[in-house]
Amino acid sequence: MDGAFPQAPPSKFMFERTYYTPQEFARTYPKFQSRDYKLLQAKSAADSRAIIQATKEAMAAGFSVLVSFGVSMKNLKNGFFSAADLEIRELDTNPEIIPDVISLNGNHAVIATDFVNRGGAEGEISPSLLDREVSKSADELQYLKLKNSWGANSSTTEDGIDVTASPDGFYRMDYSYIKAVSAKGKFAVVVPKKFAP
Repeated sequence: MDGAFPQAPPSKFMFERTYYTPQEFARTYPKFQSRDYKLLQAKSAADSRAIIQATKEAMAAGFSVLVSFGVSMKNLKNGFFSAADLEIRELDTNPEIIPDVISLNGNHAVIATDFVNRGGAEGEISPSLLDREVSKSADELQYLKLKNSWGANSSTTEDGIDVTASPDGFYRMDYSYIKAVSAKGKFAVVVPKKFAP
């Protein structure tokens, strides 16, 4: 296998002995209605705060969140998208430098499955601790955990670009990276409307 996906996905698939197109499945099985969701698109680094807060609230309620972002391959190492060369405080105080920090190779969409604040941990936590973590400022976010969509064991894309995930097969994206791509207008999430600001 040369890339993550050796062939195009099927136009139909079987689930519980019934064939579905992806659209039919979304309407029938999870009863997905697009009108119940809202796209939150960043236009500046400052927009990332409200977007992250909505993302945390949706995840705490049990939703996975679709994330679209600009990809900088030079900022992906060992499954971690990071703009570690910048302090978060510098991104806040010098927004004019952000567009020069990251050069983007393209865009990607993934599912965010968890969030971790500084000093926190991944995985299930008690409801009271979860409430405290959600209520923390978006600036306290350490990273989002992202489902690997390049394939479970993929190390390169179809074009031979290194996309090695972390050992557990997930990616993580730190808050400074989110702010940097937000400054370029290349960060968005889709959340249920009730969590949208």
